[in-house]
Amino acid sequence: MKNKVLATVLCLIVVLSLGVSGCAPQPVTEAPVVTQSPVVTQAPVVTQAPVVVDPAAALAALAGKVFSTGPNGETPTNPSDVTLTADELS
Repeated sequence: MKNKVLATVLCLIVVLSLGVSGCAPQPVTEAPVVTQSPVVTQAPVVTQAPVVVDPAAALAALAGKVFSTGPNGETPTNPSDVTLTADELS
């Protein structure tokens, strides 16, 4: 019984000390003093010709393509190429 009370009191002390330490104000640190202005360099400007892409042509090129594979790496098959027998349909 005495050990249980002692353990409970110690647990309360630990919990309260953790709670109080979490609420303590943090120390204020000042920013370092800069004596020189920093040197700023600019990256060279690279100009490129704009790429012109026709969205309709890009969508037409993607039509009918499947970019995923099966769970074992199988290549996809277009559903219109699949034929099922009467047994498979029933």
